[in-house]
Amino acid sequence: MADQGTASAGLSIHLGCALQTTETEQSEKLLSLSLGRPAPGLRVLRAVGEVDVLTTPRLAAALQLLLSTHPRTVVVDFTGLTFLSAAGLGALAETAVAGHDHGIVLRLVAHSPAVLRPMQLTRLDEYIPLDATLADATDDPTNIPSPRPAPPRARE
Repeated sequence: MADQGTASAGLSIHLGCALQTTETEQSEKLLSLSLGRPAPGLRVLRAVGEVDVLTTPRLAAALQLLLSTHPRTVVVDFTGLTFLSAAGLGALAETAVAGHDHGIVLRLVAHSPAVLRPMQLTRLDEYIPLDATLADATDDPTNIPSPRPAPPRARE
């Protein structure tokens, strides 16, 4: 019997690793992320695909990486998104709060209803400046919008 238990435990661990690898591969297929630094003090994250519960952790990690470089402005280019979930909205809100706490402006580039509608429904567009094009957001890095309040913090 001991041998069966050991084999069973080994199989569970193996399946867990396979599942994790499969989720990572699926996440990479659903969402492509690229980072850029077009000017001093300016960082750009371009996302193409879908931001959902599976891909949000990668988006959040990329946003945190950009904040850790202490730029003046972080521009998130969502013009290539086809879907933005509540999880993705939460990652944006958390990034906006963290950026606000460190004097970093977060801007969002979007023109698709798939992104704009959730931003408007949750009123995140009142806290995160929206631009229609990447050029609008990055042409003049000194053109920082008037300070907006940080989104409300999540309850702990």
